[in-house]
Amino acid sequence: MKHDPALITTLTQVVGEANVITDDAELAYYSQDIYRAMAQAVAVVRPGSVDEICELVKLAASTGLAIVPRGGGMSYTDSYLHATDHGITLDLKRLDRIIEISCEDMYVTVESGCTWKKLNDELARYNLRPPYWGPLSGLHATVGGALSQNSVFWGGTAHGSAAESVMGMDVVLGDGSILGSGAHSKQNGKPFMRNDGPDLTGLFIGDSGALGIKGVVTLKLLPKPGFVRYASFSFEHDQQACAAMSEIARQRLASECYAFDAGYSNRRIFSSNKGLVGDIKTLASVAKKSGVLEAIKIALAGRRFASKAGWGVHVNIEGRSRREVDDAFQAVLGIVKQHHGWEEPNSLPKIIGATPFPPANSMIGPNGERWVPIHGQVAHSQVIDTINKIKALHNDNRGVMDEMKITTGFLLTTVGSGGLLIEPVFLWPDEIYEVHRRHVEPEFLNANQPHGPNEPARQEVARMRDGIRDIFLEQGAVHFQIGKYYPYRQGRKALSWEMLERIKSLLDRDNVFNPGQLGLAVNNDGELAAPASSASSRHEDPA
Repeated sequence: MKHDPALITTLTQVVGEANVITDDAELAYYSQDIYRAMAQAVAVVRPGSVDEICELVKLAASTGLAIVPRGGGMSYTDSYLHATDHGITLDLKRLDRIIEISCEDMYVTVESGCTWKKLNDELARYNLRPPYWGPLSGLHATVGGALSQNSVFWGGTAHGSAAESVMGMDVVLGDGSILGSGAHSKQNGKPFMRNDGPDLTGLFIGDSGALGIKGVVTLKLLPKPGFVRYASFSFEHDQQACAAMSEIARQRLASECYAFDAGYSNRRIFSSNKGLVGDIKTLASVAKKSGVLEAIKIALAGRRFASKAGWGVHVNIEGRSRREVDDAFQAVLGIVKQHHGWEEPNSLPKIIGATPFPPANSMIGPNGERWVPIHGQVAHSQVIDTINKIKALHNDNRGVMDEMKITTGFLLTTVGSGGLLIEPVFLWPDEIYEVHRRHVEPEFLNANQPHGPNEPARQEVARMRDGIRDIFLEQGAVHFQIGKYYPYRQGRKALSWEMLERIKSLLDRDNVFNPGQLGLAVNNDGELAAPASSASSRHEDPA
């Protein structure tokens, strides 16, 4: 769909000329996520208030436009990419106000475009933070985006995913009305409690923007812990590492517990002078948070703390007293020894803890390769079987991987006490996108020779990644940032899927929001279904 001057004029009337983007180069950038590009938006629109979102949604419903919301742009599963050529992207980064911090009632209310870094920097003034306090990409990732995707990492072992920290939301529906959910659904009072009768909040967490657009969010708060201890351990085998991680999670001994296989961690984190070790800014961050002595220890350790065994497991332990933290560490150490692991220098978790929201350099490989993950969370009892099936797929494809210089690795992290997230990754020589150029630090980009287009390797990566997706489906894995990539529909029981379709038709009758997301509004042939009310004859008059 080409630019419609009347439509652009109407959009400008809602948000102002400076906040409607129609430049082809910018539209091309907004049509990319970290992994690939899809259809190009007619325009990118940057609303500055929830009321403006409402007006834009009404406009879209009346003109047959699709609306795709976008937060920080850190996804790799087609979540904010367009499946049609007649949609607009809502860039929500202007909605970044922190509306209220209640130290007395222990909640914070923010607009959905607020980044996790901004939120945590402000809350640090009050020595507070949410139980789940953001993904590693929180320098760019927004609160609303993390809730649309559901999200894990900081606080994830102790408190689960982002969903567990939400008290309520204001959500714009497909007709432009605003629904208050959870603590936002009450007429009077403070948003201090999510559950007061039936709760609708869960519908809009992990929906990938398919059911509504998040405008305002309230999160619960906790005091920041007074003490933290970082620990690293090595294990020869994945069975040992995973068994230890599962037990640490079951006993809720850590705030975060994560692991890398040796090849992945040594390549990405410890390689040459482009990894974390030896980076002056990294060591300065450690010195600022933990003291100069700790930074010196890391510098002296150098690359000696790169994992010498098959797996490196890293644990952050938090508490209200030194004794509480030390007792938890001794319990963790006992679990590690029980599973034949041993302690290593704790440089890596100290580095990550000193800069919890680092620059997005990890969206490319240590030598400028393209990078893409795929993930699934499974129950503790399924972890080793799932990893073995993924490793078998790798082994079956070893020849083509060696030929095309495709490398793989694993990141593992515990989520609450019930399961473990498995994230296999692929790296391969290929050209990078504009999204990489804008978000990776220039010195990191400049340290690498650019790769040319490599369509054969790209296709092989896509094929193997789809194979891992099939393994996760067979295992009944849970996914975050489902988007348009993970087979959500295929994993649902019939009545559960039917009910979701009915909810979609109730909340977004005209299929305004992100067609194709979660597999909604897609027919049995995988094609987008026609909207409930055709607007083809209305494009001439968008007003």
